[in-house]
Amino acid sequence: MDEWPMRQAYHIIFCRNVTIYFEEDVQTQIINRLAARLAPGGHLYIGHSERVAHCDHRLLLDGNTVYRLARGEAHA
Repeated sequence: MDEWPMRQAYHIIFCRNVTIYFEEDVQTQIINRLAARLAPGGHLYIGHSERVAHCDHRLLLDGNTVYRLARGEAHA
């Protein structure tokens, strides 16, 4: 959970079947940090067992396990 070396915004991030191994509060932190690295309109692909229910409100469901960063949202 240290600072991540990635600074740029990404159009696509694949993080499938990773967060399921962590407790819910850590899952939320990870998803929010990934969302912060998405370019506006960028997509986050997660696994079928993973959810973003308590995560970043800027993520919109865009498919079965695909979330899109709302347009107009800048990365942090």
